[in-house]
Formats: sequence, structure tokens, C-alpha cells
Amino acid sequence: AVVLWFGGSLILSGESSLDAAGFIYYLVIFYSMINPAKELSKAAYSIQRGLASMQRVDKILNTPNNISDPAHPEHIPHLKGEVRYNNVTFGYNKSVPVVIDANITIKPGETVALVGQSGSGKSTMADLLPRFYDVDGGSITVDGIDIRNLTVHDLRSYMGNVNQEAILFNDTFYNNITFGVKSAT
Repeated sequence: AVVLWFGGSLILSGESSLDAAGFIYYLVIFYSMINPAKELSKAAYSIQRGLASMQRVDKILNTPNNISDPAHPEHIPHLKGEVRYNNVTFGYNKSVPVVIDANITIKPGETVALVGQSGSGKSTMADLLPRFYDVDGGSITVDGIDIRNLTVHDLRSYMGNVNQEAILFNDTFYNNITFGVKSAT
């Protein structure tokens, strides 16, 4: 509107070398530059958002992992599958335990359900077995071997994981079921 007013006043006053046809040509050029200018400002904003996201992701990726493999790991020669929680105590904040002196024995082939109120530690108990966290007290054993004495890779290779939320990929039934396991039949 300011450009239109200013250009119109120049033409009507007759003091400039700009005629009406030149002014209309100028407006067409000016209008053609508006969308690229908007896109340029959007791109600058998107770059700033992307950099902020990259910093957050980078912070997560550079967070040190507290779970480490033992210097001399043990191996389970023939997995039977007995799992024991022996006086397990754990808290995300060590001064506020979530699980206190839990004792559970799960024999091979048994089906176990952890039942309780929301926030009572069911998912935490499940997350302790694959060593997403290490216990603060007590131990968890698989076939009598403390899971902290196994490499994380070996320990997790003995397990399958079924999430609470179903996740399906835009792929075949076979690939959704095998979930990247090449040797699955």
C-alpha cells in the first residue's frame, strides 16, 4: 500500500521520470518478489528451528551411558531361562526408591503378569531385566548368573520385546512380524 501510494503520488505530481506504464511494470516486479522474500524468511526460521532440534538430539546422543559391560563377561552356555529378582531395590533418584526388596522367581516357560496401580513400578521392573537401568541393591539373575556379569548385547539377545503400543511399519506382514530378524522363518 505504501509503494502504491508513493508511486501514485510521483506519477500524479509529474516531478519524476516514472510514467504510469513504468510504475505498473515496477509493481508487477515488486509483487513477483514478495513470495520469494517470504520463503527466504521462512527458510531462515526453519534453519533456526532445525538447529535447536539438532542441539537437543545432540545432547541426548552425547549423554554418557551408565550401563557398561564387565571387563570379564560371563556367558550362559545353554539358556534355560530362569529369572530371579533377589532383594531388588531401585530408584530413578537413589533417595526415592521405586522398587524396594522385590523377590520374584520366574521359571522357564512360566507366564507372569505384573499387576498394580499406575506408577507402582511395573514397567520399571520390566526395564531392569534388559539392563536399561542397573539395580541399586540386590541382583537379577538369569540361570543363576547376575545380569551385570553379562554383556548387554548377549543379555538382550536372549529376549524378545512386546511393546504396550502396537507399532506397524508400512511394509509386509512378514517384515512387521520378523522386525528385521533376517534368519526368521
